[in-house]
Amino acid sequence: MQTLDEDINLKYSLGRLFPSNVVFIGILFLTVALFALMMGGILPFLIMALIGSFTALSYQGIIFDPEKKQAIEFVYWLGFIKKTTTIQIDKYAYFSVIPKRISNTVYSRSTNHTTYTEYKFAICLLKMNYSGKKELIYFESKSKAETIAKRLAEIMDIEFFDYDPKELREKMNKH
Repeated sequence: MQTLDEDINLKYSLGRLFPSNVVFIGILFLTVALFALMMGGILPFLIMALIGSFTALSYQGIIFDPEKKQAIEFVYWLGFIKKTTTIQIDKYAYFSVIPKRISNTVYSRSTNHTTYTEYKFAICLLKMNYSGKKELIYFESKSKAETIAKRLAEIMDIEFFDYDPKELREKMNKH
């Protein structure tokens, strides 16, 4: 069990940019692109390799910088083109852990559809009035998310807010 005195990881990989079914299609495009190259088709190879690389190799993450009190979100397009966005943590008042339901629906040619639902816990930044939520990292376990959020709050010198929907409604109605 991790205590609040231990160091935590300040860099987190948030995974691929696209859902797994889109990543699978990207891998198929890369495979077909290789066959197109073997058959001598340069233009089909380039187009399919670009689309496949974009969907299969793009990923994202976040780095926390306690000295500058900021979080840096990064996205690698095509697996190597880096784009960063800086989040100033001073603009927020609280770290919190909020439950989140993530659903993907797959439709067939008939009227049938299937919905896949995942429940995760998001470490978020909240503004002083408890709105303006900025989701940073997702975890499967609430206890792990709370442990990391409390430690990040301590490192970044921001208060940890224990999320309770009833308490949150009461506080928001006071503002």
